[in-house]
Amino acid sequence: MRGFFRVLEGFVLFGLAFIFLRWFIQGLFGRYFYIFWIWLIVAIGMVVHDRATKEPYDHRTGAEVWEAQYGKVN
Repeated sequence: MRGFFRVLEGFVLFGLAFIFLRWFIQGLFGRYFYIFWIWLIVAIGMVVHDRATKEPYDHRTGAEVWEAQYGKVN
């Protein structure tokens, strides 16, 4: 039964992806195409800006960061 639901889930996800792509492509060339193109360009710009300004991940614990900034508390 679990396998059947996994297969059904795959079909549903593929169908939803297909419906979304069809809607998106029709939007890019449809009546309000300029809204979709502006949105797409802004979204790509936001992703590029986010990746360019992202700080490297700090692997220290919160206690280590606190100690480095404020010193050891007795």
